[in-house]
Amino acid sequence: MIKRDSFSSSLLGQSQCLREVNSCSFIVLFIASTIFITGSETEAATLKDADISSPSQHQEKFKLSGLIMLDADHYGPFFDKNAENSTSNIELRQAKVTAKYKPTKNWKTKLQLKYSYENSENEEFEVGDALVAYSAFSWADITAGKMKEPFSMERLAGSSSLIGIERSMVTTAFAPGRSYGVQVGKNKKSHTWALGVFQEKTDSDSPRSATARATFAPIRKKDQILHLGISASIRDLNSGRFQIKESGEVHTADNIIRSARFDAEKSHLAGVEMAWQYQSLRLQTELVVEDVEQVTGVNWNYWGYYAQASYFITGKSANYKNGIFKQVNPNENIGAVELVSRYSNLDIRDNNLGSESSIAMIGINYYWSKNLKVMANYLTPEMSGNTLHTDDSGNAVSVRAQLLF
Repeated sequence: MIKRDSFSSSLLGQSQCLREVNSCSFIVLFIASTIFITGSETEAATLKDADISSPSQHQEKFKLSGLIMLDADHYGPFFDKNAENSTSNIELRQAKVTAKYKPTKNWKTKLQLKYSYENSENEEFEVGDALVAYSAFSWADITAGKMKEPFSMERLAGSSSLIGIERSMVTTAFAPGRSYGVQVGKNKKSHTWALGVFQEKTDSDSPRSATARATFAPIRKKDQILHLGISASIRDLNSGRFQIKESGEVHTADNIIRSARFDAEKSHLAGVEMAWQYQSLRLQTELVVEDVEQVTGVNWNYWGYYAQASYFITGKSANYKNGIFKQVNPNENIGAVELVSRYSNLDIRDNNLGSESSIAMIGINYYWSKNLKVMANYLTPEMSGNTLHTDDSGNAVSVRAQLLF
């Protein structure tokens, strides 16, 4: 995955912002046009049949929701590029508004706006999902716009459904995020598949990809679920600069985990995933490998995995739908308490350059209700290879308050 340097110039930031605004304008116009066309078709059919919809039916067609995440991090020298002894940060991790509109049975649209703020130098507004989907065909649904590429169970899960405050560094290092493209696929009760072609940004020289994922749940019962999945992606990097940078699963920390930096021609990603849930216990793991071809013809092989466990001591379990685990519905009187742990290992060292690191995390989540969640994580890191400094001491503590509305 290609990541931008956090010390980019303000001029570059302004040009990137302008391109994002232009992209947003195009997407909004595209969605608005679709809504107008399909809405007109619906209105014509309604007038023809002399059927007047009730207000509740109109409300079901349009849904507006939001999410607020407020985080606090405290970490030691390992997570700081200057090896500062102690650092504390508070940030608005995410404020998100999502609008969904379903004008007819087979058409639906989604627009998502996101804002985050750490300080005056780290403030971001972006468009999340912005898509139109058509589902009239029995064999596949068609989706166009900006969306997550179909890769990795943890990446596709919504941020409000994660057991950890941040995704594993394996997922954020390798799994593609949101891109512009067209996707076909189908979600069934016990299996899903998706295939799409994408471009990361609207720039003509932005990386392009073909990405696919398939899942199968051979066991899907009320008290037990077994999930299996595979993902793959072929990516044309267009001779762009490539480097993996990770902050060790602490969002406000520096990118202290790094691979070699070079110009890359293409890369191949492959991932396998497995999850098993039995009553209140859930085990989940993913393995991802990436082969990157440098413009000079040199190959770089990277890989990583994570394994995580969660247990609801109050007797609840997460919902499973469309090949991912969703938010839990806590008890009305006492809520839900979840104990979590995860071990992540990321090997981005090859040709005697880069680093190999691991993060062990334990945590606890309390669901006051389905809309309010409080999380706390304790992380212990280890790293070898090329590092920014030699002080690998110091752990990290992260807490989050999350509100859905």
